[in-house]
Amino acid sequence: MLVSVAYFISWGIYARNFNVWNINPTGLTHINYAFANIADGKVVLGDPWADTDKVNEGHGDSWNDPPNYLHGNFYQLFRLKQQYRWIKTGISVGGWTWSGSFSNIAATDAGRKMFVTSALNFILTYGMDYVDLDWEYPVSGGLPENSRRPEDGTNLVLLLQEFKRQIAAYPGRNIKVTMAVSCGLVTLVNYKLAQMDPYIDYYNMMCYDFTGSFSPVADHQSNLFGRDASVDSVIKAVDYAIASGADRKKLVIGVPIYGRGFAQCSGLTQPFSGGGPGTWEPGVYDQKVLPLAGCTQLWEPVSNASFCYNQASKMLISYDTPTSVSYKMQWLLSMGLGGSMFWELSADYPFSSDQSLQRMINIWLGPYLDKSNNELCYPMSPYGNINNVAGCSPARRLRDNFRPDEKYIESHSPFKSPRNRLALFYPRAHYNYTAFAQSGRCPRWFVDVLPPAPVPVEPK
Repeated sequence: MLVSVAYFISWGIYARNFNVWNINPTGLTHINYAFANIADGKVVLGDPWADTDKVNEGHGDSWNDPPNYLHGNFYQLFRLKQQYRWIKTGISVGGWTWSGSFSNIAATDAGRKMFVTSALNFILTYGMDYVDLDWEYPVSGGLPENSRRPEDGTNLVLLLQEFKRQIAAYPGRNIKVTMAVSCGLVTLVNYKLAQMDPYIDYYNMMCYDFTGSFSPVADHQSNLFGRDASVDSVIKAVDYAIASGADRKKLVIGVPIYGRGFAQCSGLTQPFSGGGPGTWEPGVYDQKVLPLAGCTQLWEPVSNASFCYNQASKMLISYDTPTSVSYKMQWLLSMGLGGSMFWELSADYPFSSDQSLQRMINIWLGPYLDKSNNELCYPMSPYGNINNVAGCSPARRLRDNFRPDEKYIESHSPFKSPRNRLALFYPRAHYNYTAFAQSGRCPRWFVDVLPPAPVPVEPK
């Protein structure tokens, strides 16, 4: 089954006036909440008022609620999960602005343990299903002030291993770890994908921002094909990821729900000056305002990419359209990839519009999407409207109402024994370890560590 991931931005509730209840869940399986910050090596709220404090009267909140009730976007996401049981929510940690300390965290065993413990506590406190790491970027790239070191790729693998080690201490939970990964080869080469792959559930491939105000010339920002071998493209990134050891079924292809502008420009591959005013920031335009008035929508077949150009103002904007997304989804299906992702929900046309990119994604992927239930049982949460929901049985409350310490985590580590290692990748195998390992459905290295099968004794 495929996934369809969308980012919800915490700041969207302000000037954009886009709230959780404005989300149309059709064609979505996962919602990444952007972003949580990092402070003193731990995952913390990015905007406490928006995240947990804002009382949304008329949407399940009241000023008369008990003091231990959760509010803000996080409670609205939990209500969305209750209403649409196939929707999973996760916290995206870091992002462009808050990736500064990832390298330092991943560099030590103590840092990795503390960070992972805080990330898992975060989602179990606020009623979420998974953690999405948005480290921009290991080794190189990102803001100049970010910490970075050549060993970041190796340390990232160790960080992901620590997630799996601690998640194994919650045997009744299906906690997943995903990661936002660059599609630009200059940064993609710094990920050790083959080593990461056993410990990650999905790669959210950020197949956009190939060009922008930072580029020397105007060009496509999310083209499926490359005009030549020197140009970044979606296919180039995916081919590299697969060749480098990433499981193609874990590759989730990112689609931009925005355009990037190039002002004072005479066309593709030409110099420009600035990006124009943008919708909310210079040079970046919401999908729902494109194409701008007077900007003729065009198509370049060799790149399989759309753009618009205003001959009078010399403005070029690169953006996806239903046509370009349709091609991407057909290609994604033909490649056997894991699904799609887009940034971000507030910028799209209404779902009812034939210009909506979310709608086009659903047309192609809808029949194949994962509809498994989300998690609603969080007895360890301190919030009364999270920890006491219907459907959380007394047995589950008893089992899950704890936070494991290091001794417990280590005793349940998936790296301690063959049985636990097998259960890490094949959870159901835990119940019949030997039979599963001898069934031919598990890797050779699991079979090699099995004890010898008992020799049958003939009755006398």
